[in-house]
Amino acid sequence: VIVLDGDINLNDILTRAENDPKCTIKSGKTLTIDLNGKKLSATSALSTSNRELFLVKGNLTVKNGTIEYKHEGENMGWNRMSTIFDVTAGGVLNLEGVTAKNLGGSDMAFVAHLNNWGEVTLNADNSTLESSYIAVRVFNSGPYVNNVTIKNSTLEGAKYAFWVHNYTLADFG
Repeated sequence: VIVLDGDINLNDILTRAENDPKCTIKSGKTLTIDLNGKKLSATSALSTSNRELFLVKGNLTVKNGTIEYKHEGENMGWNRMSTIFDVTAGGVLNLEGVTAKNLGGSDMAFVAHLNNWGEVTLNADNSTLESSYIAVRVFNSGPYVNNVTIKNSTLEGAKYAFWVHNYTLADFG
């Protein structure tokens, strides 16, 4: 369920490959999804590369409900992930009153994956992020900043709740 307060042309904001359940929020675009207490779910069975439900390059706000995502099929292995929100290229993800669950099926299952190829931001408030592997992964692969603010929220992961990856002490000053 997507609750809108005005007209919206999804073709201006979302692109979707025919064989991949990925929605891309384009750079410079803004989308708000009010789940209105409902559940949005999706499953991916493709194992050839990373699988995202949402690729966030613009500004995405999700609020008031539940999102569940699961990879089915062969385990994708160490360098292939399944993630609900892949935030990159200047993307901003705001979660407000959301329960987001990555139900797994892949070795690398995340709820939110931040990749700083352009300054990226995650703001989670009053939310629960759960994964069969790691709830939030902050990955340093570019020269820009990863911004993370988590308030009044719960992170749960079978391996870790929060993973800062590929950083050195020098990155933090």
